[in-house]
Amino acid sequence: LKACLPTMLEWHASAIYGPDRDIWYEGRFVADWVDPRVLSDLPGTFAAYDRADLKRGLVATLALYRRLADEIAALMNYSRLPKEEQIAAWINKL
Repeated sequence: LKACLPTMLEWHASAIYGPDRDIWYEGRFVADWVDPRVLSDLPGTFAAYDRADLKRGLVATLALYRRLADEIAALMNYSRLPKEEQIAAWINKL
């Protein structure tokens, strides 16, 4: 999931700021081009190596992905994934 995060951040920045935004490859200099709201949420998506914190980090990452996807979809006039709620419920159940 984390490996896909830089791409999602790039898509979000492009959707928010337009195609002329200077976006660096694979998250380099992310603080310079990502939405400040996203930048403040990023640290919470990383976890220490214990069960409770890993779960917290996963839930935070999923919440960030959902928010970014919703904002991108709204700006690009796309619909949400039809099974997104089922996928989130399955992950939370695990």
